[in-house]
Amino acid sequence: MSMRLRMAIALACVTALLLTASARTAGAAATLRSADLSGEDWSLYQGHLPPGTPNPSHHTFFGPNPFPNDDRNSATSGPDGLRVVVNLHGQLSHDQVGPPLQPFLSEGYTNQRFRVVFDVEEPSPFSYHRTYVSAADAVAQPTLQAEGLPPVTLNPTGDTTGTLPAGRYTFTGFIDEGSRLPNIQFLPFYAESINFQDLTLTVVPEPVALPMIGLGVLSLCRGPRRRAH
Repeated sequence: MSMRLRMAIALACVTALLLTASARTAGAAATLRSADLSGEDWSLYQGHLPPGTPNPSHHTFFGPNPFPNDDRNSATSGPDGLRVVVNLHGQLSHDQVGPPLQPFLSEGYTNQRFRVVFDVEEPSPFSYHRTYVSAADAVAQPTLQAEGLPPVTLNPTGDTTGTLPAGRYTFTGFIDEGSRLPNIQFLPFYAESINFQDLTLTVVPEPVALPMIGLGVLSLCRGPRRRAH
C-alpha cells in the first residue's frame, strides 16, 4: 500500500470519528423555554366555633412558580432530549349538617395547574405516560399542542408514543375541582381527589445515519482481515 493511500485512509478515519461524535452530540431534540406550577386553595366554614377560634375560611392563589426540579415535579432539557415529570393533587370536599343537630357547613377545594413550553427543532420521537389513581382522574386531561397545529392526541387511559413535528409546544394540565363544587352541594357529604400521578413527557433526538457512515469508513481503516493458514 502506497504512502499516499495510507494517508488518505488515515484522514478518512479521523473524519469518520468526528462525524460519529458530532452525530451523537447533535443539537437537543427539544429546548425548554418555560415551566411553571400554579393553583388555588379555597375553603368555607359556617357554624359554631369555640370562643377565640378563628374561622378557617380562606381563599388563596399560588404561582406561577418555577418547577422545583425534584423527584415529583421537574422539567429539564439537554443533549439527550426533554423530560417532564408531574405529580399534582387536587381535592374537593363538602360536609353539611342541618337541624336538629348543630348546623354547620364546611367545604373547600384545591385547584392545580402546570404549564411547560418547549421548542422542537426537527421531527422528534416522544413518549407520554400517566398512572391513574382513581376513576375521577379521567376528569382532568393534559393537552399537548404546537402553535398553529392541531392538538396531539394523548391516550386518556394509557401510554402514547409518536413523532412531534417541529414547532413551539405547550404541554399543560388543569385540575379544576372548584368548578365541580356546585354539582355536589346538595349532598350532605362528599369528598374526592383528582391526580396527575407519575405524568411524564419525554422528547428524544431522532437517530441519525452519520454514525453508520462513520462505522463504514472505520471498517475500511481496519483493512482486510488476514486469512488463517
